[in-house]
Amino acid sequence: MITSSVTDETPDKVLRLIPGVGGSVTFKIDYEKNGVGGQSPLYGEDNASGPLEVTAQLGEVQVVREIIRSSIPALVGWTTMLNVAMQKSLDDAQNVGTGNDYSGGSDVPF
Repeated sequence: MITSSVTDETPDKVLRLIPGVGGSVTFKIDYEKNGVGGQSPLYGEDNASGPLEVTAQLGEVQVVREIIRSSIPALVGWTTMLNVAMQKSLDDAQNVGTGNDYSGGSDVPF
């Protein structure tokens, strides 16, 4: 169960994943306030209330899992950090033996 709330006055957003038969999963989204579900997210302004649910079959669950698995590294910046680290390693490897490697020398390059 994943919950999120902005203030004490707004309802909590609750996501529940409920395993089903044959690898299916039910995604249930609800708005809860003080542990009571079915609350309107904006005090009835858009007439939305919970719970909202979708049942996904095994193949659909695998697609969602792969989308999440491939997007999380990009969302947290892992790919960018990996590219920067790789470029630094390449630069360091090119500078070895050319006199531009200051990591072990006593001369400071400034």
